[in-house]
Amino acid sequence: MNAVKPSDAKREATSLLRATMQQEELAWPDVPESVAMRCSDGGEGVRFQYLVHVEHFEDASALAARLEQYWQGRGLEVKSSEEDLGSKYGTVYSATARAASGPSGAIEVSRVGVNLYVDSPCAEGDIADYE
Repeated sequence: MNAVKPSDAKREATSLLRATMQQEELAWPDVPESVAMRCSDGGEGVRFQYLVHVEHFEDASALAARLEQYWQGRGLEVKSSEEDLGSKYGTVYSATARAASGPSGAIEVSRVGVNLYVDSPCAEGDIADYE
């Protein structure tokens, strides 16, 4: 694991979160407090996740495509999918964006709103420090 300090990991993640939100003029909320999670590689360390939600009733497909294109332009590896969830949500467009190092992101866009997730890189520390 890289010896990334938690403060640096959070700063990188909030930077990607803010930059992504600036790509679309939506009623984004303020940057929330992060949620600490164990690093997914099974090793020691902690990762910080940020989630923002905004209602959005325009073209979900086009919005998802614009955000994916933005992440690709930042050099992230983007994988996308779509799934029809029926009459309540319609088609949900999802994408994940990963980098070799640094923060990663994910979106879920449907006709009822946008969920934007950003995870920090794995940082030194233990999840117990944040419970």
